[in-house]
Amino acid sequence: MSETPEVRKVRNPGPHNFQMRILQRSKVSTVLLYTNSKGQNVVRKSTRYHVLHQRERELLKTLGKIDVLDHGFTPKDGFYVEMAFLEGGDLWDRLHGEKAWKLSLTQILNLILDVIDQLYKLREIGYIHGDLSLENILIHPKKGAAICDLEDCAPLQASFPLPPRGKAGYAALEIRNVEFQGPYYDRSACDVYSLGKCLLFLLSRCSEPKIWRDTGVVELCRGMTADNWTRRFTLETCLECIEEIKRNL
Repeated sequence: MSETPEVRKVRNPGPHNFQMRILQRSKVSTVLLYTNSKGQNVVRKSTRYHVLHQRERELLKTLGKIDVLDHGFTPKDGFYVEMAFLEGGDLWDRLHGEKAWKLSLTQILNLILDVIDQLYKLREIGYIHGDLSLENILIHPKKGAAICDLEDCAPLQASFPLPPRGKAGYAALEIRNVEFQGPYYDRSACDVYSLGKCLLFLLSRCSEPKIWRDTGVVELCRGMTADNWTRRFTLETCLECIEEIKRNL
């Protein structure tokens, strides 16, 4: 049984790093940041709800982007999971905290591919993320983009409709207005829409101003952010389109 660690000041966490702020928005979890005995910066997330704790721990391990360092239970904090603190921050942090930050089209597409790969893995085990945004896509120094906030992932197979969720500016029309879902709604469509919005933000920082002359890029953005989910690209179509764009670069 692990005891609650002493909270210590983390060296240079970054003035605009949102990883802690995003995690602390949870209404059912508490979060602290500390430096362990090995000198690692650690995020410790605790909850009284075992099902949420188990889901986040298992999904973190499945995706393999954010290292799970420890997990367990204490009478004081409840169920906890400790994960590595990513010094790279999140995409919102980089876009709004570093005005000079630029990316090539290839770098942007690779980040989107990283997220698509993780959405595939979630879908394979029966989940969608349901709340993608720039704020919960972290940047791993070696593993590329890493999605977080996994405790609230929604199951693919559940009663309809999917309840409203997601952030303003990222949530798909059918999530904000559930009457547009219908009995055959593909729940992973809401993740495609949110990721498409993230793509548009990233393209605004592209170092190649001629990208909008590339019909493939325009088609990708339109397909991912179509209001009608039945006309929206699937994860498979997004992957095919991105690979085609990269071949033509």
